Amino acid sequence: MMKRLGVFKNFLLKSHARTLAYAADPAEAARALSDIIDVVAADREGARVLKRFNAGPEAIGALYAFLVDGGADRWIHGNYVAAHSITNPIILHAYLRDRHRHGETNFKKAFADSCIRYIEGGYTESFLFSQLAIETEEWRKYG
Repeated sequence: MMKRLGVFKNFLLKSHARTLAYAADPAEAARALSDIIDVVAADREGARVLKRFNAGPEAIGALYAFLVDGGADRWIHGNYVAAHSITNPIILHAYLRDRHRHGETNFKKAFADSCIRYIEGGYTESFLFSQLAIETEEWRKYG
């Protein structure tokens, strides 16, 4: 999704991801996360996913917290996994679709691991479709 966000938004994400990961001031990190959430919620694909699941921008922040809690708070190949993952509509879709499983520790860790391996391996989005059990036809219905 970062390619889809455009050059300026991509730069914003990278700089804000550094702030999220390294800020000593929690308020500064919260502002950085808020800015990222605003960009993702305003993005056409991100907005479409949120609308489909009748969710608001706060769901993106919840996804970020879910990923951090699952162990995706690390840097791989210059990408902060948790911040990079919340910009991907496929990951947001899977997170919102499986809301009923968010309390399961194993699910949380497996979900975060899929995001880590996606970035670590440089896989295509078909990797996410298979790892997060998203049917391609289901995605195309509103994509």
